[in-house]
Amino acid sequence: MDEPLPRILAVDDDEGVLTLYRLGLKEKGYDVYTAADGELAIESIEEETPDAIILDMWMPNASGMSLLKWLRFHEDTRDIPVIAVSSTDKDDELWDGEDLDWDHYLTKPVDIDELADILQETIVSE
Repeated sequence: MDEPLPRILAVDDDEGVLTLYRLGLKEKGYDVYTAADGELAIESIEEETPDAIILDMWMPNASGMSLLKWLRFHEDTRDIPVIAVSSTDKDDELWDGEDLDWDHYLTKPVDIDELADILQETIVSE
């Protein structure tokens, strides 16, 4: 029997970006499901724990930062790898003083090959 594909939750309010993740990462051997905001992501995570999360930091209805804090606060979710994604560079002063507990950070637009490599490295090292 084949091993199940790694399950990735992609969270972004842009449907085009979610489609890119779904299709691009499917070709790379990942099973991607999506949520359009942080609240929907929490519902999805409570139903099924993903192997990793791709998280847009700027969304309505619970930002990426608030979702990240929620994930790290709860024992069942604190060790899920998170790849944070934003159009803001991670060295931007916007992040000064924040407790940034993501595993990797990518600036938009995201390169699918780079993202797949990061996912592979992150999931294998768990």
